[in-house]
Amino acid sequence: MALPLPLATKQELQDLWVLLKNLPDALPAPSVENSDYPLILFTLDPAVLHCMKGDIPSAVCETFRALFVDDGEIYLEERGESMCAATDVLGEYLMAYPEYQGLLKWVRQLKEAAQKVYKTYGKEV
Repeated sequence: MALPLPLATKQELQDLWVLLKNLPDALPAPSVENSDYPLILFTLDPAVLHCMKGDIPSAVCETFRALFVDDGEIYLEERGESMCAATDVLGEYLMAYPEYQGLLKWVRQLKEAAQKVYKTYGKEV
């Protein structure tokens, strides 16, 4: 049974969603089918789960690392439904694994990355 999220975590997820929903129009907005961020119908890759020795939240974090990190930096290179779905995925796993700090760290890192995109494109956060 999933536990309710702490209010602070809910607020962080909401803040992330707002940031992702309003990313600058200068970023491409591909269709869900063409997105580089396949998060709408997120499922864990069995190979990643196996590599993480069955540790589900670690596998989620590893999947996010593979999607968003390049050369040690987190990049948000598009906008749209698929990008916004990151909040749904993180929220779902945070409810199931509230003690796993790596998931909350991803919420915060994506917020920082989104704020960086806003700054890059001169859009107010």
